[in-house]
Amino acid sequence: MALANKPKATPSPRSHKATKKAKAKPRVANVSCANRGMNAVVLQSPATAQVNAGECLSPANAPEICATDSGGAHKTPAAITSHMKAESCEFRIDEDFAHLLFEEGEGVRLGTSVRKVVVRTDDPKYRRVGELQHFLNSTEGKPFFYGWKFHRVFDKSELATAERFHVEFLKHFEPAGEENGTRYDEDSGCPACGSGAIQIGPLVLPARRLPKSVDFASTIGGEKVASARAKRIFERERISGVEFGPIVSPGKVDDQNGGWFQLTIKSATVSVVPPTLFGIGPFDMDDEGMYRCPAGDKLGLNRLSVVTIERATQGKTDFISSAGYVGVRRGLLRPERLIFVSQKVRQLIESERLRGLSLEVAQLT
Repeated sequence: MALANKPKATPSPRSHKATKKAKAKPRVANVSCANRGMNAVVLQSPATAQVNAGECLSPANAPEICATDSGGAHKTPAAITSHMKAESCEFRIDEDFAHLLFEEGEGVRLGTSVRKVVVRTDDPKYRRVGELQHFLNSTEGKPFFYGWKFHRVFDKSELATAERFHVEFLKHFEPAGEENGTRYDEDSGCPACGSGAIQIGPLVLPARRLPKSVDFASTIGGEKVASARAKRIFERERISGVEFGPIVSPGKVDDQNGGWFQLTIKSATVSVVPPTLFGIGPFDMDDEGMYRCPAGDKLGLNRLSVVTIERATQGKTDFISSAGYVGVRRGLLRPERLIFVSQKVRQLIESERLRGLSLEVAQLT
């Protein structure tokens, strides 16, 4: 799948050895960018093992690649997540610059040019990562880190008593339904941001491309699928608010992929409210509103914090989704609603060992 609408991107990192020959290590003693961060432009890209500039590693946006630039307010999601046991952020650091903040043995080398480092958001190093991101973009034309992903740990007592959980799909795969004949009514979507186009007819996907090792997954276009096993369990336990539609093979309308079904949420009424944070990245809250919809349909590009929802809007079904969308409409990418499940669903996923979902406690107000 070719890149679409490609802007001027951050240059790819060179090897550690080549960089040393070309230029001496930059000095950062006078960094004064505590209130700065990164901006990003999202491109369409195929799923790939290669880490690209600014790639957001979170499951909901796995196929999105962000070319970094400077700007944006520096804010820390940890400031609103004191109810959690721990919150950290996993970064893909350019090995050429890792020494500016981390010890030689700190983190894990991923090849010769990238290092994976996990930093707690209450650690002073977390703020320094943002400062170095802006400094290096401004002075070297390169980012300090390429990818990021938040990890949150909750107390067992809170997991056992929470009413709602936000769902992330861990497995993303190609192709998107649209590539195989799935049709959408684009006129039904928001004219400002492209959110909410209604799917017409069944989801069309080749059987050979459907996942083998999980019970839940998402295409890069945001279409959610569930295994026949998950469908049987949910129907047996009378899980409400979710439907399982057929998945047909390309060119064979009557040939249903019986091992998998499209998972859709019946209702989208949940209001996501502050202090939930959305933005471009950990150090860019998108203050200019580049990825927020002027009509109010889209909340932002990426979710950066635990979600808080308005209790009165959650309904009584086991599955429910947000009224607003998150993401971007570009190429095969479509903004998606946030999905929430009940405590009953969490316990069922755990007891039946259903695979492919990650759950976070959602705060109710």
